Amino acid sequence: MDNNVNIQLAKLVSTFQRIDLLEAQKARLMQRIDSKYVIQMDLLEEILRRVSDSYLVVEVNGETMPEYISDYYDTYDMNMYHDHQRKRPKRYKIRLRHYCSSGDSFLEVKFKMPSGKTDKQRILVKQSELGYPSTFDFIKSNTPYDISQLNKTLVTRFNRITLVGKDFNERVTIDLNLQLSIPDAAQSIAFNQVCVIEIKRNREKKNSKLAQVLKEMGIRPHSFSKYSIGCAILYPNLKKNSFKETLLYLEKINHFTDLKRQCA
Repeated sequence: MDNNVNIQLAKLVSTFQRIDLLEAQKARLMQRIDSKYVIQMDLLEEILRRVSDSYLVVEVNGETMPEYISDYYDTYDMNMYHDHQRKRPKRYKIRLRHYCSSGDSFLEVKFKMPSGKTDKQRILVKQSELGYPSTFDFIKSNTPYDISQLNKTLVTRFNRITLVGKDFNERVTIDLNLQLSIPDAAQSIAFNQVCVIEIKRNREKKNSKLAQVLKEMGIRPHSFSKYSIGCAILYPNLKKNSFKETLLYLEKINHFTDLKRQCA
């Protein structure tokens, strides 16, 4: 993304009232409804202006658009990717997420249950790679895999704006400047024109200002997995039938030149 756009967005976000991470934890949302949207980047400024009175922005070490780096791990035959592509009712994701503004890194396991709910477990790690006792035990306890089966398959980088509803019954993440790459390889792709918004709110909360604004703008929820889409694009031999609709949508709004060929 053009750096001038980042500067302009940062100025707009600075008009929101700020809270820190500790205050943001009030919005824990244990029983929640999640909705995800994939939009054109040039719509984000209007959206933020229209909701600025209804949300607080989370500040981390003085930053309101901190960078995140995630290392995703899968088996050597990409079993976790294939489970998602086949829409298996039980599936896992394993990642190391690095919070660049704070310097913290967490090993995270996400488990999608047959009920549709997602359980996430994580531990703070002091190293940037897997392979020492605490990570071994954590993965073995929370997944059907062990470290010897895993390989780093994808790296994602993005900036995130995090908003919290003023009633603390809603949390929003807005991911932009998304870059996906294969570790130790030349293959990478940038989603310069794409913004991913996720709204998480308590089941009892019927109204969401952001959801209302998106609906008024004709924007509907759209599924999107950074890991699955990144693998579908950068590993051309993988099956990707389940992601064709999303890939074609991304081609339309991000002006890719090669996605259509890969969807054929």
